[in-house]
Amino acid sequence: MVFRFRKDVARRRAEKIRYFFRAVGMHIRKRRKALKMTQESLSKGICSNTYISKMETNSIAVNEDSLMLVMERMELSYSLEMNVDEQLNLFDRALDAFLAGNYEEVEKVGYEVRNVTFAILTDLCRLVRDIVRGSAKDIVSATDNLSRCLDSMDHHAFGVFMFYAAAGLVAIDRPGDAIDLLEEFETTEYASIKLGPMIQYLKAVGYGRTGRYGKAYDAIRAAETAFLNQKNYRRLAELAVIRMEIDQVQGHPIAWDDGSLLEVLDPCFRDRYHLLRAKANIDPKTEVGLIRPASRHRGEGLFLIAGFCRKSGDEAGFRVASDELNAIEKRADALDYAKWLERLGAGDEVAYKDYLIAEVLPYAEQICDFSLLNRATDQITAILVKRKRYKDALQYAIKARRFMRTVAKAFCGEMPDELPEDDESKIE
Repeated sequence: MVFRFRKDVARRRAEKIRYFFRAVGMHIRKRRKALKMTQESLSKGICSNTYISKMETNSIAVNEDSLMLVMERMELSYSLEMNVDEQLNLFDRALDAFLAGNYEEVEKVGYEVRNVTFAILTDLCRLVRDIVRGSAKDIVSATDNLSRCLDSMDHHAFGVFMFYAAAGLVAIDRPGDAIDLLEEFETTEYASIKLGPMIQYLKAVGYGRTGRYGKAYDAIRAAETAFLNQKNYRRLAELAVIRMEIDQVQGHPIAWDDGSLLEVLDPCFRDRYHLLRAKANIDPKTEVGLIRPASRHRGEGLFLIAGFCRKSGDEAGFRVASDELNAIEKRADALDYAKWLERLGAGDEVAYKDYLIAEVLPYAEQICDFSLLNRATDQITAILVKRKRYKDALQYAIKARRFMRTVAKAFCGEMPDELPEDDESKIE
């Protein structure tokens, strides 16, 4: 019995090692190309060039001794300190930390795997770290690279990758695609019970951003029940912020809070919380002042303050907000609020309308931000009505409703909540 047990343990460990090293192929190929080496020159004295070819395409289980010699020839550092068991441990730590909302631990694991460049499990650790950081370019690159190694993943790793891919789509503002993937994922055997609460969490975000508010609230309630049973208070607090965002988009008053949410929220969610309260006209200047200078939400907050100051005739406050807004580093994946404020203050309604049509509307549609879409559309139609271009105003209003219906039908199969049908006869 003991002999059979030891034999089975050895077999399972050998399978782990083969699985672990199957992902090395694309990294070897990339390094070989960078060194301008042929497969023949790389394999000389070590193995056949056919073996190298199969290794690069992940079509063969890699021999550990041959791998070490190949990597030495390419001047790549290789150490057995990061063994298979340690990789599995780091993979589990990163997953558990992300599910718990422990972003500090996710970053720590990402740091620990920084020098390992040839394993699926460590690539998955880096992917979830990039998701936490919200780095769109890194998320897309990591997801693309891992998608080429699907055949090398075991059942659990494949399921976690699908889950991370959906979370990545949410992070890069593609909520409709995230919903599509999550709903497909839930029908497979890869959706483990462990991932269930976070799947509902991501669906709540996706449904909320695509106008399916009823489904968003259902997902929030399901996730809240699960997180409450797990005593996962950070995720519960995040869901409270997500609920507040959905309430605000629909024009509902946001729930009262005594500030206890701030005790468990991470810095990014705190910034979202302060922006929400500022939008709800709850001491806007104080709330925006609490948003971190480096936050992606700082620009929108300053834009909001500048608007409040202009309406109240506070020119000094307006100049301060405007100057700080202009000093913020522009992000390629974000709306330029400084430019928006500049066009708004120029006094040229036609040029301002054209700016909203050319830049703000496409951005809102790209990230499926219904709140921003409605806001820009309202301003466009107000300018058109003022200039007695009623037909054009109605067309833009209909276009916005059509876009929201298209998104909802594409990813949810239903119409967004409280969205009336078009009445194109009114155009005439």
